[in-house]
Amino acid sequence: MSNLRQCHRGAMVILSGILSVAGIPPSAASAEYAAHTSSPLRPADCYVNVGSPPYGAGGQNTGGYPPRYRYGDSPYLGVLYDSCAGTIKVYYGGYTSTHYNIGGYGKQRDVPGGARRVTTFRVSGSDPRAYGITVQACNRGSWGGRSKCTRLSPVVWIQVNAEVVR
Repeated sequence: MSNLRQCHRGAMVILSGILSVAGIPPSAASAEYAAHTSSPLRPADCYVNVGSPPYGAGGQNTGGYPPRYRYGDSPYLGVLYDSCAGTIKVYYGGYTSTHYNIGGYGKQRDVPGGARRVTTFRVSGSDPRAYGITVQACNRGSWGGRSKCTRLSPVVWIQVNAEVVR
């Protein structure tokens, strides 16, 4: 037997002994490893896209992660797409309002108010596409009256189902 083979066999005997002392049969450890490595979508295959406004569209980047954009008289807005979770996360705030209106991804949604908020939308389908997202802060009118709302935030575009390489 060659020295390399003897060394490899010795390492396997030691590894089997360590696993047995730990109460893990070597076959169980091999099965667990195979289950993780044969997953159709491993974490290494995942990616996160960060939303951004179109070049020259105006608005101020206020920083943070994801970057948040706002006008002087609008709420801030930041957007992430997570390919493994299949979700768009919308980060918004800056006002203590009764609610916010989030526009984009197919329609407008009323979401709870507050100074710092995050709302998650599940992405359906698998075709690559981009969505423009906006937000505005509102206070409900009394006795069924109309809500009073801020200006819309800058539009933040997010690419889904296709990795953006910057």
